[in-house]
Amino acid sequence: MDEKRLNRLVDELQFARTVVRRFSQDRVLVAAASLSYTSLLAIVPLFAIAFSVMMAFPVFDGMTQQLLSIVLSYTAPHIGGELETYVDRFVSNTSELTTLGVVWLAVTAVMLLSTIETAFNAIWRIEKPRPLGMRLIAYWTTLTLGPLLLGAGLSVSTAFAMNNFMPLGLDFGVIRNMALRMLPFLFAVGGFAILYLALPNRRVAVRYALLGALVAGILFEVLKAVFGIYLQNAGTFESVYGSLAALPVFLIWMYLVWAVVLFGAIVAATRPEWLAARRAEDFGPLTPSRALLRALQTIGCLLAASRDNQTVDEDLLLDATGGDGAGLGLVLARLQGSGYLARTDEDQPVLVRDLDGVTVADLYIALGYGPGAPFLDADEDPRWTAPLAELIAAYNTARDETMGALIKDMIADATAGGDGPRVVSDRG
Repeated sequence: MDEKRLNRLVDELQFARTVVRRFSQDRVLVAAASLSYTSLLAIVPLFAIAFSVMMAFPVFDGMTQQLLSIVLSYTAPHIGGELETYVDRFVSNTSELTTLGVVWLAVTAVMLLSTIETAFNAIWRIEKPRPLGMRLIAYWTTLTLGPLLLGAGLSVSTAFAMNNFMPLGLDFGVIRNMALRMLPFLFAVGGFAILYLALPNRRVAVRYALLGALVAGILFEVLKAVFGIYLQNAGTFESVYGSLAALPVFLIWMYLVWAVVLFGAIVAATRPEWLAARRAEDFGPLTPSRALLRALQTIGCLLAASRDNQTVDEDLLLDATGGDGAGLGLVLARLQGSGYLARTDEDQPVLVRDLDGVTVADLYIALGYGPGAPFLDADEDPRWTAPLAELIAAYNTARDETMGALIKDMIADATAGGDGPRVVSDRG
């Protein structure tokens, strides 16, 4: 193994250690326990809503029972048969519910999504939740889009299984069998990625969401195998609980599944922070000149975004400013403290100051550099303050002369010819 690959392996091992340490520090298992109990209450409402959505589309006629069997056999493979009987019976009874009962079902399903969002926001270090209206829209989108994607995936799987592509002259053979085995795993990874992208109150880069989803998907497959071996050899639950053994097994299983899902979320949240920290080591301490450079680059990005009525998240700013994560974070904090930018409800920075007449010297002072105004406290000893005030005044005069260029002009010159920072991304 060459030195470059060895260093890459060491880096990834350090990242894995960082993820495990954060998994422990963030008390993720406590959140997993809460989610497991909420899942027990929400499983029937979720399937009831999913079936209602699917039955609204004729193409999915007759697929609801098959969907229930497949989802339970994959997500809870060791007790899926028993759960299917109970869930099918409960979902059938929902047709007899009153309006109040239907509302309660929806509230229970929303409670689960709200608990997931709270856990994700804690993992992504987000203190401010999104407004209630936006949360309900995100929840409803998840509740309606999820079943449709599952139904579409089920249709594709059925087509593969029945060899419906044979009229096209395509004989899949081994490829078809491999695809059938991989599809459930790919659907799981896709589902995890959707959760990581949709529920945190910030934009998550697709590449990081997919990385976390892939890790969660692999761990989920390992968990299924290990948990199945344990149940086959232990027999503890059946001997103690008898016919009710499915309930504690389901709770324990959901607890472990949510631990895996949250572990994948930590991977997705930690990766950009870890990369930024690694880049910061290469850049070294944040000098005044580099802080000024980062501030100009940041304002240029935000100015371009505001002209297009768009917002820019910190991942895009990180790419546009050379990947200096630590320096960017400090510059953003100083710009916000000095009134140049503010934060949206989604915690995205936006430019709020009018840049007309603002010079580079003004920005330099806003970043906290330079001695400032030469008016010192009157209680100070004038033997010291008088000559110091003269020096500061001379410094400020020279600074204003040499750094009197307008910010707008510098940004326009730097971005002339379309070479400026890119603020629109496919987030891949």
